Amino acid sequence: MKKALSSIFILMLILNASCNNSPQKPMTAEQLIDKIGKTNDGLDKGKSTYIFTLPNGWTTKDTVINGVKFHFLFPPSDVATGANVNVNILNESMHGSSLDVYMQKTEQSMEKYMEGFKKLEEGNIEGGATKGRWMHYVAFQNSTNIECVVYVFPSEDGVAYIMTAGTRKGNLDKFRPTFDAIAKSFKFIH
Repeated sequence: MKKALSSIFILMLILNASCNNSPQKPMTAEQLIDKIGKTNDGLDKGKSTYIFTLPNGWTTKDTVINGVKFHFLFPPSDVATGANVNVNILNESMHGSSLDVYMQKTEQSMEKYMEGFKKLEEGNIEGGATKGRWMHYVAFQNSTNIECVVYVFPSEDGVAYIMTAGTRKGNLDKFRPTFDAIAKSFKFIH
């Protein structure tokens, strides 16, 4: 469960971009999950169906935690030993924002809530026929330095489909090509 909490913490911070009344101090994973469970009005609003290419040997698991649906992707254990690889996908209403504004709010939220957050780079990505954005960042969470890439794909109905892919800091370079390949294969089915 600790591995899942780590991933949820990262993802929830990203998705909390529109929250205005939270404390300035970074929250623990448990505090954030408790808060999100009470205020997840923008989560799980997506009705779009999507597909992506799963790398050989990887597995998936759909689960609901505190009322929020997650789609987890897991690498083979022998591939990810010690790297704490975690990939998950969920969705959130963009509340009428453009992708650029949504990404700005996301970054502001991460700066506010994630201890040691630092954006390293960002860019555009095309998943299937879907244009999106990505942001590479580092942070400190649960006594661990982490390094992640968040990929955001907006659907036609104004919902952001968010894939967060991360590792223990220092391991991302090994997994980034795989993370990018998964993101580039992402597409909505109409």
